[in-house]
Amino acid sequence: MAFPVDMPPHLVQHLANMHLNGLNPAWVLLAEDGKTIVRIGGDWGAYCDVLPAVGDAAESLNPVLWNMFPMSEDFRLSQIETADNRFFDIDVRHDASGACWVLFTDVSKVTRRFQEMQQAANTLHLEYHRKHQLLDRHVGELVMSDLLDGGGLYEKGKRRMICTMFMDIRNFTVFNEAHDAQEVLETVNQYLDVMLDSVIEYDGHVDKITGDGAMVVFGLKHRAHCVQQAFDSALLLMQRVAEVQQQRKQHGRAVLGVGVGIASGEAVTGIVGTHVRRTFTAFGRHVNLAARLESRAPAGAVLLDAASYHDLDDRRHCQFSLRHIQAKGIGEVEAWETFPLQA
Repeated sequence: MAFPVDMPPHLVQHLANMHLNGLNPAWVLLAEDGKTIVRIGGDWGAYCDVLPAVGDAAESLNPVLWNMFPMSEDFRLSQIETADNRFFDIDVRHDASGACWVLFTDVSKVTRRFQEMQQAANTLHLEYHRKHQLLDRHVGELVMSDLLDGGGLYEKGKRRMICTMFMDIRNFTVFNEAHDAQEVLETVNQYLDVMLDSVIEYDGHVDKITGDGAMVVFGLKHRAHCVQQAFDSALLLMQRVAEVQQQRKQHGRAVLGVGVGIASGEAVTGIVGTHVRRTFTAFGRHVNLAARLESRAPAGAVLLDAASYHDLDDRRHCQFSLRHIQAKGIGEVEAWETFPLQA
């Protein structure tokens, strides 16, 4: 590629580099007023069908650009798109004599490659977001973050102190037998919606949904105050369930209650299952105890094991009564019962 002898060396070097990189450089030298082409060179076929010629008006190269920018100043425009979806850079440079050189380089390939990479990045981001939502829905935020980061935090299990809550809709079997399956499904979802939202607000991890109830774990992030979080979420749950009951009563629909069992202690949390299906859960004596307490809790009641009761930070807003319960597979245990909405 030939260059004029009076072209400044740094511009020659720039065009030479563009030529070596296959960017089809082209150039024009404008008259002192910046309005007329006095010299021309390079690969103009990459930029236009009708080649510019000496004596043509400078604005014929790109009318819009020439009317937007003062040609008396140096400037650079990147990735200008043509009507046929090509892209080029424009450099306007003045030398010591005041001559105005306009350099063109074809960056179509580079720009398209960048666009493809950007599209691929967007696709990966959308896929990550989709998996994020899917995992969050099935295993919860804490476990999901570890899995997406490729961690093995739960592969072999982790021993920790947690608080476990079981909740269940009362008289559901009778309701199920007496109503259409579609209404049963809608009713369960109506109750679970307020029940699960209540525990999530207090950083509860929904371990599993058990048809008409759920198992929730507190303390996976921070052990401190997890019992109080579980209990406060149970109070909120009962309040919202009462609101659902009132709405259903106004519409002449069956009203169902909810019972809650809470127990705390040491457990092992981890991933269980096979290569076909795996899930996160918790194992421990107190986990079984929480399930037993829930099964003995009347509608509207919260039953806590002794450890959870004594670990509460605040018991002022509820009245508790001590019960001695025979827990299947565990034996007799002390449990503290409260009916939050009757306190």
